[in-house]
Amino acid sequence: KEVCSIDDSYTDFEISMANEAYGNVFYSCQWTNESNDNSVDATIDSNGIVYGYNLYNSEELAKDKIYTPEDAVKTADSFLRKALKTEYENVEYKSYNNYDDSYTLYYAIKHNNIAYYNTNLRITVNKYSNKITSYYYPYGITGVVNSSFESTKTLNEAEQVMKNSIELGYKANYDYNSKKYNVSLLYRISDYIIKAKDLTPLSNEKLYANEKGSGSSDE
Repeated sequence: KEVCSIDDSYTDFEISMANEAYGNVFYSCQWTNESNDNSVDATIDSNGIVYGYNLYNSEELAKDKIYTPEDAVKTADSFLRKALKTEYENVEYKSYNNYDDSYTLYYAIKHNNIAYYNTNLRITVNKYSNKITSYYYPYGITGVVNSSFESTKTLNEAEQVMKNSIELGYKANYDYNSKKYNVSLLYRISDYIIKAKDLTPLSNEKLYANEKGSGSSDE
């Protein structure tokens, strides 16, 4: 309750589910007020790290003051320091989206100082209350912690492979008004994603394919 700033008006508490995954246990918790019209849902692991948070509040907020994106970042940063504990060092603020009533902030998540591909932490802050209304830290990334990267090739080796993959080609677009082709000469990198462990190409099909018993095949 202290981490998520849940006040004493939320009198009822229950753990609706406990889920074991990636060598950890995740608890789905819910707090509700006496009239049952306001609630807070949170996902917390056995180490006290918060992975999810949603605030449902039926009260109308006064809109006489609008907090800035900088205010939202400060609020999010204060929350993340408590919610992530030592994992806070592995997130980095990147950008935000501006919506009618809120700001949604995006943070890169890193392991061994390397950012996860296409995976981020999201946190939404209300413009008029400067309170966090939702937060998502994907607990599936905990499955990467025990992975070994000892055989990773150097950046220079990777650059050489990428240079050797560059091809010269044409791009032609047909203009139906002039009935002519507009032709451009360009360079194309045929295999722009390669595996760090052996520098072999990774196709889009393999990049987004699911391995057996897992969520993705992040090779």
